[in-house]
Amino acid sequence: MSAISLKTTLTIRGESYTFTADPFWPEEVFVNATGGRASVYKLRHKTKRTFFALKVFKPEFQNSYTKESFTFIQQQLLDIPGLSWVKDRVFICREDDSELFKNKENMYLNHAILMPWFDFPKLAEVRENIRQKRITISTDQQFEIAQNFFQSVGLLEQRGFAHGDIAASNVLLDLDKRTVVIIDIEDMYHNSLQQPPLVFETGSGTAGYRFSSTYSSWDPHADRFATAIFLAELLSINNPQILQISGVDTYFSQIDIESRNLTPAPAKITALLGAMKSFDSSAAQILHRAFEATELAKVPEIRAWDAVFQTLIVIPPPAPPVVPEIETVEETALTVRPTAYQRPANSEHPTLLVFLLDLSRSMFTYNTLQTQDDSAPKRIKVAADIIGKVIRGLTQRSIVSGNMISPRYHIAVVGYHTRSASMLRFDRLLPTSTGDAMHDDLIKHGIAPLSYWPLISESFAQFTTDNKTISMGPNNNEGETHTTQALEHVYRLLSKTIHHYQDSHPPYVMHITDGANNDDKDPKVPFQKLTSLSTNYGNVLLSSVYIGADGDMAGATGSAIKTRWAGVNDGTEFVGTREKWANYLRTISSRMPAQYRSTLRAAGYSGIEEGAYMFFAGSNPEMIELAINNAMATGK
Repeated sequence: MSAISLKTTLTIRGESYTFTADPFWPEEVFVNATGGRASVYKLRHKTKRTFFALKVFKPEFQNSYTKESFTFIQQQLLDIPGLSWVKDRVFICREDDSELFKNKENMYLNHAILMPWFDFPKLAEVRENIRQKRITISTDQQFEIAQNFFQSVGLLEQRGFAHGDIAASNVLLDLDKRTVVIIDIEDMYHNSLQQPPLVFETGSGTAGYRFSSTYSSWDPHADRFATAIFLAELLSINNPQILQISGVDTYFSQIDIESRNLTPAPAKITALLGAMKSFDSSAAQILHRAFEATELAKVPEIRAWDAVFQTLIVIPPPAPPVVPEIETVEETALTVRPTAYQRPANSEHPTLLVFLLDLSRSMFTYNTLQTQDDSAPKRIKVAADIIGKVIRGLTQRSIVSGNMISPRYHIAVVGYHTRSASMLRFDRLLPTSTGDAMHDDLIKHGIAPLSYWPLISESFAQFTTDNKTISMGPNNNEGETHTTQALEHVYRLLSKTIHHYQDSHPPYVMHITDGANNDDKDPKVPFQKLTSLSTNYGNVLLSSVYIGADGDMAGATGSAIKTRWAGVNDGTEFVGTREKWANYLRTISSRMPAQYRSTLRAAGYSGIEEGAYMFFAGSNPEMIELAINNAMATGK
């Protein structure tokens, strides 16, 4: 892809646009929804100053969304409330935009989509603002918003469509006009369309809304269950009990959904059913039938909700069957056994990411051992860029609306050479007290909520480029690499804090190094102790990111990597003068869980084999970012 910067200007069909800055990293271009097959950039019209979204598909997916499918969807949705904005979308392609593609640097825009940018809030932000008493929503207002949403998805189903990912993250609420805007429509189901390459056969959709991990969103009935959940959330947005127990980003976790038929049911299930019963008996009956369904096709049709709204659907809704009275039960612990590494990070159950960063002398040399190349980046700069990319991706996935970051992740950065120290605490970049007991306890150990990272990223960047005043840098007299001691340090750190994460995705430790170890101890002992620590969703994971061009894995670079590279496994041969250290790092890397491998394969790295280690080349930051940001993400 061509280099994109804040100075880049695009002229599309006679109109000029510039890229806007990220609200948390003002020097960076704003990009959202990174990972998967596309990225979304925020543009500003150069003269009108209005904002637009530019969805850019990665090269290997540029033909997955065609002009034919774009036109079909556009024609079918023009008159549907919540989707009428599709008339303002522009499909960019070589045959229609020859002037744009005369500049070969713009080839990344082939099959991209230009569309309006909406600054309406999502449900999570509205709910939080109500909870904090910053706004009020009247009963009529919430009813009309829910009614408008029902009309939109009801007509979609009637015309043979399914959005496939109905969730709070994909529905924007216009509180003034009492309407909705449904976004992310490129993967919609219709029997006239081809299944997109990243719609999984099982488990697709957003956690907290998907019917089951065994069903695909590519299904004519895909919206029924998620619509029932979302309508119930809209209709209970003022309910005090729902506000009190709701998470920051989603009301339900996927574990709540998967446990809905246990006896007793999870407390959030019974609370939402009780809220619907207070609001409207028909709504409670339909939601109860949705929870009770054993197959997606048996969930009540969307038009059944017309019994609540009495508004739209041309075909009269069937009379709902008689449903027994729903009893509210007391909250009880879940008894379902979760699947390892399948817990997405969310505000109720944040996960911990630890960067273990080699700060030995060799990390402050240039990214080669063969020649002095002042144009090559220093290894520490390569490492810092990788950390920055990962954290930016996590931040973008955690933006609920506007500048509101959902606390889905905690971050620690531990630096080491002959000693180890938390860089967050060590450099005093964090406040000593946040007023939150849990966060304050974590900060004592050098762990911060993700929302603090934008405040410290500039200081961290300065550390990796100008460290004359910091004893952990290259000017110390102890610039060797004591990896075993560093792993012991991280083990102590996690053993003290892992109790906070028992219901979360297991902590992930990313070890970034150029490989050499000077402490003459066996690192496998602390590695085994560290990775034996566990949460209810699996053991701690440790991955190795190897910096150093002369020691890269054979076949780990180049355009063919996505289809050819099998990952690092037991038979992988390393090349270069530092082969010894690459082999050494493999022995202290976890095996890649199926969830992570599936994420990478779905993103185009189709050659990665079962049994591969979590061992990545620093020369391929995209793979590292995908593996972490997607596998632990809330949502798809």
